[in-house]
Amino acid sequence: MSDDLAAWRERAACHEAAHAAMSYVLGVPLDLVSIGPTARWGGVCFSRPLRVCDELDVDRPLPLQPARLRRGIETRIMVALAGPLGELYARPKPAGYEPPAPDEQVAHELAARLTGEERELLSCGEEPGGQSDREDARRLAWALAGAEEAEALVSYLGVATRPLVLSARFRHLLEALAAALLEQEVLGGRAVRRILQSEDETT
Repeated sequence: MSDDLAAWRERAACHEAAHAAMSYVLGVPLDLVSIGPTARWGGVCFSRPLRVCDELDVDRPLPLQPARLRRGIETRIMVALAGPLGELYARPKPAGYEPPAPDEQVAHELAARLTGEERELLSCGEEPGGQSDREDARRLAWALAGAEEAEALVSYLGVATRPLVLSARFRHLLEALAAALLEQEVLGGRAVRRILQSEDETT
């Protein structure tokens, strides 16, 4: 494996581990985390779908939206924002950094080891029209708060996310999970919980 590919995989592992660790900290259930490159992403982190969207009332102001709905959407915004923050904190970008393209050999080796359910989840990462983490956070905020308040909500939640990512506890969780991802490339939700709970108990 080339040095460029090794560095790229390490950054992808830190990024996806940060999404997963924030999910764990905030109680968002996870289905799968992977650093296997897809056509669009260097890795993916899938959480359970939100099942409270029927509670959204676009005529209500943000403070009057149902508490369960707000919690569900706001925690997922924080999960989306944690990936880039965790990646930069754990592995600062060198000047002029350009991530290399995914390595086809790594992708083929990974695909050979996936279960049918994992393949199906990862196939979502191949669909066109994907968004960045920040765009995903904005889309969720817009759905909850409307266009005028969305950017303010994302900024506020970014301020709330940053100290969590910078905490010693989060750093330990991120490093333990990133190491496991570098070794195994794909982890199911139960495996992620076991790793993070075990790390929590030892710190």
